[in-house]
Amino acid sequence: MKLNEEQLQDLKQELRYATRYQETYDELLDHVVTAIDNMDTKEELYATTLTKNIIDNEFGGYEALKDMEKNHARLVMSAMSKKHWENIKWFFNWPTVMLTAALVVVGFMIDSHASSHKVLLLVTFGASVCPFLFIAFKKLMTKYSGYYSGVYTKPSIKDGYIFNAAMLSCNTINVVSFTLRNFNLYGTLNLFVFVVYSVFVLSFFKLYREEYRLITA
Repeated sequence: MKLNEEQLQDLKQELRYATRYQETYDELLDHVVTAIDNMDTKEELYATTLTKNIIDNEFGGYEALKDMEKNHARLVMSAMSKKHWENIKWFFNWPTVMLTAALVVVGFMIDSHASSHKVLLLVTFGASVCPFLFIAFKKLMTKYSGYYSGVYTKPSIKDGYIFNAAMLSCNTINVVSFTLRNFNLYGTLNLFVFVVYSVFVLSFFKLYREEYRLITA
C-alpha cells in the first residue's frame, strides 16, 4: 500500500506526538512507512490507524515505545559522557599534551604578577561561558530557521548531554571564582583552574564537532 501525500503528512503528525527525540522520530517514520508500503491490501485505511496497529504489534504500544526511547536516551547520554572524558584525556596524550603545556605557559605568563591574578580569572570565566553562549546561539538559529522555513525539528537525544555540559561549565566557575576571590587562593591553584577549564571547554567543542559534524573550516 502506497501512502499519498495527505496520508504521509497525517502519519508524520501522529509520530511527532508519539516521539520526543528527532532520532526516534526519523527511525520510526522510516520503519512505519516501509511497513505500510509492504502491506498487500486494497483497503483504504487511515494512516493513524495503520500506525497504531504497527506500534501496538511491533513495539508493544505507545507507552512501551516511550520506555524504549527513554532507555535509548540513557544509553546515548552515557556514551557521550564517556566520549567527553576520552576527549579530555586526549589533551594529555602525545602530541596533544604540547597544547596543554602551551596553555600552562600562557597561564603562567598572565598570572606572573599579583596585579594580573584577576586577569587570568576573567580569561577563565570567559572560557567557561563559551559553551553555554554557543548552545544558546545554536538554539536561537534553529528556532529562527524553523520559523521562516516552516520545517521544525524535534530535539536530538544528544542535546541533553551537550546542554548539561554547558551548564556545568557555567555553574562550576561561579563556585571557583567565589573561592579564589574570597579566600585569595591564587598562584598555582589559579593556574590549575585556568588549564582545567581550558581543556574542558576545548574537549566540549571537540565533542560537539564529532557528534554534530560541525564545520569549522
